[in-house]
Amino acid sequence: MCAKLCEKGLIERFSWWEKLLARLGFYGVVGIGVYASYLYDPMASAIYAAFFVVGFYFIIRMFCSHCPYPSKHKDCLFFPYPIALWVVDYRGPRFS
Repeated sequence: MCAKLCEKGLIERFSWWEKLLARLGFYGVVGIGVYASYLYDPMASAIYAAFFVVGFYFIIRMFCSHCPYPSKHKDCLFFPYPIALWVVDYRGPRFS
């Protein structure tokens, strides 16, 4: 299913369709939620979108800083890896 395995069991790169499915699935659900709440109340959709942006930023800061793919493999499932490198610094695999 995935590309070659490296010595630690991590894949070296994600294929284009894995990235496409991950991004469409994740951002698609958020887009559908924003649109559905917009149909009910535009202010609710703005609050929902703002909550997503702020929450996603903190999730990126917490979890993406421990992911080796943007820094070591130059790859990321959720957005282009230069953005991940710009937002967070790699802190290693352990949560502290």
